[in-house]
Amino acid sequence: GEYLKPFLMPMMSLAATAIDMDRKDIITKLIRFMDTDSMCYRVDEPSALVRMQKKHWDPVINYFRDEHNLEVLTTEGIAVMSQPAETKLKLAEFIEECDDFHLAILKSVSGIGRSIMLGIAAAHGQLTIKKAYNAANAERLYQIRKWGEVKGPFGHGIELEYPRVHLSAAINFRNMLHDDYFPEELYPVQSSEGDAAKSYIK
Repeated sequence: GEYLKPFLMPMMSLAATAIDMDRKDIITKLIRFMDTDSMCYRVDEPSALVRMQKKHWDPVINYFRDEHNLEVLTTEGIAVMSQPAETKLKLAEFIEECDDFHLAILKSVSGIGRSIMLGIAAAHGQLTIKKAYNAANAERLYQIRKWGEVKGPFGHGIELEYPRVHLSAAINFRNMLHDDYFPEELYPVQSSEGDAAKSYIK
């Protein structure tokens, strides 16, 4: 058509965000959500979901614990807890040290995954598309595996494809900024219609 459709060009949207962003506003909003990072709030049942959260979330948290010697607290339930002051200070430094392009990546991934730590890990080059996708969608994929995938215009299609496309764009955008760039496929796991979620669950 004769009109640009930004929602079909996620990498262009990342570049536009980087070029025309209000850094102070974005950083302030990101830091505000450190105490509500979804990866820090776990379930204690059912056991299958507990295992999925550990499988897909623990590697991200352990990156900060092991590589950066940060104390990251997790809890079972939804009562808001506060991360240690030193941890929040260091996470804030990670965010502020990002240039505009990496900050755009961090913002996008954090929003999709509801996790500041997931966004930082992506900006640091610690995630493949598959790892980012599974971490951002662990609970949704569990629900689909348990209850089945709803097809049709009001089904799970958009819920699955939107994060896949935008996380793919963010990871590839990050790779393009570095000398070790290699393009990851948009669909890293072969999937067929009606079986998109199952292909991501091991």
